[in-house]
Amino acid sequence: MAKIRTLETISLEQTPLVSPLLKSYLKQDKNVSSLFEKPVGLDQILAQARVKKQQYSTGQRNLLCEEIQNTYQNTLGYSAFSKAQEANIALLKSQNTFTITTGHQLNLLGGPMYFVCKILEVIKISELANQNQEGFTFVPVFWLASEDHDFLEINHFYVQDKKYSWNQSFSGPVGRLPLDGLDKIFSDFLDQSPKTDFFEDLKQKITTSYLSSRNLSEATFKWVNALFSSYGILVIEPDNPRLKQTMVPYFQKEIVENFTYKNTQKTLENFPVKPQVNPREINLFYLGKNLRERIVKLQDGRFQVLNTDLFFSLHELLREIETAPEKFSPNVLLRPLYQELVLPNVMYVGGGGEIAYWLELKKVFESQETAFPILKLRNSLQLITQKQNKKRQALELDFVDLFLDPRNKIQEKVENESELFKKLSFASENLQGWFDELEKETKSAGEQFYKMYLAQRKKQTKGLEKLRQRMLKVESKKHLEFQERISALLEEIYPNQKLQERSESFLLSYLHYGDAFFSAYLSSIKDLGSRLIFLETEN
Repeated sequence: MAKIRTLETISLEQTPLVSPLLKSYLKQDKNVSSLFEKPVGLDQILAQARVKKQQYSTGQRNLLCEEIQNTYQNTLGYSAFSKAQEANIALLKSQNTFTITTGHQLNLLGGPMYFVCKILEVIKISELANQNQEGFTFVPVFWLASEDHDFLEINHFYVQDKKYSWNQSFSGPVGRLPLDGLDKIFSDFLDQSPKTDFFEDLKQKITTSYLSSRNLSEATFKWVNALFSSYGILVIEPDNPRLKQTMVPYFQKEIVENFTYKNTQKTLENFPVKPQVNPREINLFYLGKNLRERIVKLQDGRFQVLNTDLFFSLHELLREIETAPEKFSPNVLLRPLYQELVLPNVMYVGGGGEIAYWLELKKVFESQETAFPILKLRNSLQLITQKQNKKRQALELDFVDLFLDPRNKIQEKVENESELFKKLSFASENLQGWFDELEKETKSAGEQFYKMYLAQRKKQTKGLEKLRQRMLKVESKKHLEFQERISALLEEIYPNQKLQERSESFLLSYLHYGDAFFSAYLSSIKDLGSRLIFLETEN
């Protein structure tokens, strides 16, 4: 059997893969301290559980458990749960059990590789948190983004740079999208896939999820379940009338008070960077058949569903929310509140873009007296073949070097190996030392003489530095072949400065390694740090 193993993990802070905002968040800088409640850590998870326990009622918990069971039974049949899921749903009924959550759009077959990595991470964090119990238990949850409407973001997947696309004409929530035409796409993919030991297993999972479902939400539900049910993951379908009942007073307040807009704007007044998402005055969509459109307030006081002839008075709209909350869908800034009211959640694991917009929302949660969860920037993954790793070792590249400009490595090589460059650097240091010694005496010699001293220091320093840089350029030319080898390897591993996980599917890795791919990723996570994980593959 082919082997896959952990090579290395490095902190994401060491790489150029995270934004300045996220670097500040990871370092817990003062300029972002007001944007979150608790830092990431096992002790903080326990503290958050104590807070959430005070807020999350028995009624909320019973409703959640009932709807999870109903969804699984309606989707998968009578024997819906794996043993691990049965154990977790039983735990979830206890007032001392809380969730570790991630979520994602309904990308075909998961889309980019990080889809499965996010799920695996909440599974592992729950396991780590359960080793540190103090009377609490934690279960992993995946929240389906079934009400999203950006079809072009989810209608494809890549395997070995080949794009498999699903072309459909549809509007409305993508979860309700019928699956016409998918059979041909999957047939094409399977025909071109290597017939490994795991081929039939993958084919069966695709068939029993996407090719036996009524819509994309059901298919994605089954797909996640087929891959991860044995790990105990619980999938939440938010496009649910009973769960939406929870949001009736909040949807109504959103219409009347615009609390999401007002509180997010307060945060953005002092936000350290350009915001990921700007709030709207009303952060709600109206749902209908093939319809998910924004609700806006008109100058005459009425409300309109954009691009339709649907109009409401304030009374009519509030009444519609009360009697049919399933017709309303929160946007990206209101959806987190929905999630945290439905779930006994203590931590959300998300990518850089997700964490960036969550950091806008603390005041929104405070205004609704709802606990703001711990925010965990997800790990990232890079696969490296054995051949690529041997090249890396031969070039004496550290793992962090794989994401830096090759010229940096050349300069480092010159600095370490060129005797002339070393002498010039030594001369530069000595020159500064010599000028430092003269500083005090030249000051006492009078202002005019001191100005001459400063001018000469500047001239000599600049001249020597120019000579040093010229020497660096000359010496670097001797290493062009070395630089080209580095550039070629970086283009293999990090093409266009884009991690493999952000486009390439996990499917080929699953075909070669099966569940061993998941096990290798899980075993590489030792703590709650945000890391870049390197896994070595045979090919």
